[in-house]
Amino acid sequence: MPDYISNKMYDERVTAEQYYNELLNEADEKIAECLKIARLDYAHTQYMQDIENDFRRPFHDGYAIVNYDDWINKIYWTIEDVCALTYGKNPLYVTKSMIDEYYPHSPFARQYTESYDVLMRAITSHELSDKIVPSQFKTWAKKRKYDFPTEILSQIKSTKQSVSKTPPENEFKELSTRQKNTMLKIIYGLAMAKYNYKPDLAKNSAATNMHTSLATQGIDISAETINKFLNEAKALKG
Repeated sequence: MPDYISNKMYDERVTAEQYYNELLNEADEKIAECLKIARLDYAHTQYMQDIENDFRRPFHDGYAIVNYDDWINKIYWTIEDVCALTYGKNPLYVTKSMIDEYYPHSPFARQYTESYDVLMRAITSHELSDKIVPSQFKTWAKKRKYDFPTEILSQIKSTKQSVSKTPPENEFKELSTRQKNTMLKIIYGLAMAKYNYKPDLAKNSAATNMHTSLATQGIDISAETINKFLNEAKALKG
């Protein structure tokens, strides 16, 4: 065999061996990258299929579309009301029980559930009450940057004090000492009996819940004012 042919075969063999060794060295990285791409492709395909399936589910039919005018003037909203309104859905039609049937496969059900969790945490931490007064929710949503339709937020008016223009503190000043003490005892007793007021605890949700109950009746007395009265009643009781 001529030397030039022998040398060429040797060079090709060396090149093949080098390529084989390179493949062995890079196999793990390339296989891992291929698997990553395959997983991403599968996830994207599955997500698009989930979206397509979502459009055939009941929360996307015509009955599910909300008319915001029907909800702006409600005295209060429930957590399910807020979740549905967040996505332009009718709370009377799109409910938590409906959503649970399609979770976690439905993209919309996952979004709804995330919002529900955010609101539930706000209620648990007493940032919101379980009966959510729209004006209070508007303030909270802006503070927490909660994504809510501007067409309904812009129409929510601040709660007005409809019973008396005199601040509650001044009204108490007009009472005699005996009358004031009697009123404080009434407030204290109702807080204990109906709002689970715990005078020995540093933090109480009673004042916030009392504020919400009053707001649903068009009476705007702040939780801070109520808490002040409760502290006065606590001191009076000794």
